[in-house]
Amino acid sequence: RRGSPAALGAARLALEAAALGGHFDRAREIRDAARACEPDEGRRSFIEGLAAMLLGDVAAAAAPLARAVDQGTGSGDIRQLSAAAAAAAYLGRPQEANALFKQAVARTRAAHSAGMLALMLQYTAMMELWHGRPADAEADASEALDLARETEQVGVEAVLLGILASVAALRGEVETCRGLAADALALALPRGIELAVSAAGYALGLLELGTGDPAAAFDHLASVAGRPAAHPIYRLVAIPELAEAAARTGRIDDVAGPLRDFEAWAHATESAWTLALAARARALTGPEEEAGECFEEALRLHETIPSPLFRARTELLYGEHLRRRHQRRDARAHLRYARDAFAGLGATPWAARATAELRATGEVSSPTTELDGAEALTPQERQVARLVSGGATNRDVAAQLFVSPKTVEYHLAKIFRKLGIKSRVELVKLETRDWD
Repeated sequence: RRGSPAALGAARLALEAAALGGHFDRAREIRDAARACEPDEGRRSFIEGLAAMLLGDVAAAAAPLARAVDQGTGSGDIRQLSAAAAAAAYLGRPQEANALFKQAVARTRAAHSAGMLALMLQYTAMMELWHGRPADAEADASEALDLARETEQVGVEAVLLGILASVAALRGEVETCRGLAADALALALPRGIELAVSAAGYALGLLELGTGDPAAAFDHLASVAGRPAAHPIYRLVAIPELAEAAARTGRIDDVAGPLRDFEAWAHATESAWTLALAARARALTGPEEEAGECFEEALRLHETIPSPLFRARTELLYGEHLRRRHQRRDARAHLRYARDAFAGLGATPWAARATAELRATGEVSSPTTELDGAEALTPQERQVARLVSGGATNRDVAAQLFVSPKTVEYHLAKIFRKLGIKSRVELVKLETRDWD
């Protein structure tokens, strides 16, 4: 009924469908219909903010999205909580969005809703990726992929394949990345699932950046940043990557428009994460004499938010800049940080690039950070370890992961061996390890 709370819920679903499918022209009509509904500030704020994002008005989106975060945080309603999480993501706050989505995941597990769990895990995987933790992104995406297939959610499956393609890209797994991206596009293109199309294009651009083909990276990333129907989050997140590809191919003038859009988003949301990436993009595409100051600004902002992957990317680019200016001693500290961080994250091609740059400064050394036992765990093992370290019994874990207790026992045995421990008591003591 028009004007009822149910109508607001329907408006939100319609708006999210428009975002998923790239039908942004419907946003104004849906928003106006929502304004005629009974007051429900929590839901209405999210609708107002998302509609503004889809219409390209990031300045108008910021305030209602911030209200949606405040109103939904701590809510016992999964949809209200997930709206707050999504609003945080649109505000360029992946760490906060991830924490909220994880609360929604916990409530969804308790409700034993496999279909909703697949969707919530899709979003935690996306946030883990942008939070700079590819192993955790893979763990969540892998679990969600199984659930999406079981519940026949083709759209969610396609998006998850795109996310997993990005994880493979970071690791330099060329064929795996391309195969996953191709599978995502095969599902998404005929069905108009623009979120998945954007995820696949972003992954392919990231792959080419890491493996040393900036021209190919530019084409893939431009297909996301310049695609009118591209999902707004992926379109914006692709722009700093596009800036690097443009700088490496001499096509800086071609990205002036997208860079203005990203700057507008960063300053409207005042997010340290987006402001850091904006500063890095300016360092790469602005006047050479201002690059150092921009890199320093980006690093100051990175220090305020734990995002090891994105900081390592900035450290690498700054180190390369300093080496080109024959400031080899200054370059080494940045390049060492990047090399060690990439090695610890399993980002092989990026670690190799940092190592090569270090050698060019006259330093020959090996990474000081290797993959530890936790990083060696498979995605399913990480999920089991995460739950058991939080005190869950085997039966609890089995229920939450939709597997048998015997399967949990099997995974625990492998976890103990990889971590060099002998009991679940020792695993619980490792609770401070960053499973999440």
